[in-house]
Amino acid sequence: MDAGYLLFFDGHDDAVLTAATLYRQVMDAWPGSGVKVQRSMITFLDPRGYCYLSLPRRKGMPGVVVSFGLGYRLESPRLLAVSHPAPGRYTHHVHAPGPQALDEELMGWLAQSHDFMRGRLAR
Repeated sequence: MDAGYLLFFDGHDDAVLTAATLYRQVMDAWPGSGVKVQRSMITFLDPRGYCYLSLPRRKGMPGVVVSFGLGYRLESPRLLAVSHPAPGRYTHHVHAPGPQALDEELMGWLAQSHDFMRGRLAR
């Protein structure tokens, strides 16, 4: 994890542990992944983006928001929002208030997103 990753969370102490845990889990699952730190989000790429990490926009909301793309609309009470930015692509947003939210279910969705985005390379 480089300094830019941690600097992204400067002033958001409640998000640091969750972000560090997600980084470790993602890199353990897909060690070839790259990380791109931008002003408003962090993208995990292999080589396309499959997991996006951002800070919640609502004031007082702790932790992070984990976003990922799938070829279908996922239905779950855990979802904050789902957008449909392009045909055949749905972006899902999950609030992770702490490391305990980075469970098997969420990591399974990230695995599906990873596979989905790698499959899009063949097009």
